[in-house]
Parts: sequence; structure tokens; C-alpha cells
Amino acid sequence: MVILFGEGDGIKGEKVIVQCRDYKFEKHPIKGTSRHRLQRGRLERSVYCVIAKTIKKKQEGK
Repeated sequence: MVILFGEGDGIKGEKVIVQCRDYKFEKHPIKGTSRHRLQRGRLERSVYCVIAKTIKKKQEGK
């Protein structure tokens, strides 16, 4: 398993498990696709994240 430590490193998954000492979410949701809304937040102090479910790739022709 690769562990990323650099500033600007990112992870992407359908479901991500996190462990941290402090977290903060913005009060208002941000725009997503169509009618979906997203939440943005910040995890701080000793943050550890693991992808629990990967994003399914869209099959061609469907």
C-alpha cells in the first residue's frame, strides 16, 4: 500500500474512511453535477485516510 505524504497529494474513491483529531465542514453545500450538491471540509492534525470502495468506471457503449 502506498502512503502519500506530499502537499497537494490527493485520493479519490466512492467511499473513504478517515481518522483525524479535528474536522471542519463548510456551512453551505457547493454545486455538484445536475441537482446533486457536495460538501467540502477540512481534516486536521494526524489525518489518515483509506479508500474503502473504489469508483466504478463507466462501461463503454452504455
